[in-house]
Amino acid sequence: MLAAADAYMRICILIGLKCGLRDQELMHLEFRDISWTDNTLRVQSKDQWGFNPKTWEQREIPVPDDLLAELGDWQKASGVRHTDGHSLRAARARVTFSKMSVALAVQMKGLGF
Repeated sequence: MLAAADAYMRICILIGLKCGLRDQELMHLEFRDISWTDNTLRVQSKDQWGFNPKTWEQREIPVPDDLLAELGDWQKASGVRHTDGHSLRAARARVTFSKMSVALAVQMKGLGF
């Protein structure tokens, strides 16, 4: 899956896998939610988009060093600053994650899960 993904989808997949984010949490993640010094990201409400974490639970999630480095590289390549509120939220991500979820469920069922 990673080999076939473009740079944007690769970073979305890695964040989802390595940080265990739910799809809506990932789509509402902003660069300002990432603490580059503490190696954490904060899942928090986004009133401007009408987003609240499940059960209103705002939390800090550890970010592995390799993912943090890859996020930094991707951010530099995309030209996005830490403070501009840029989000991974995109209709493209929503459709892609929905399709991936269905494909993964089919594969897991075939493997006996």
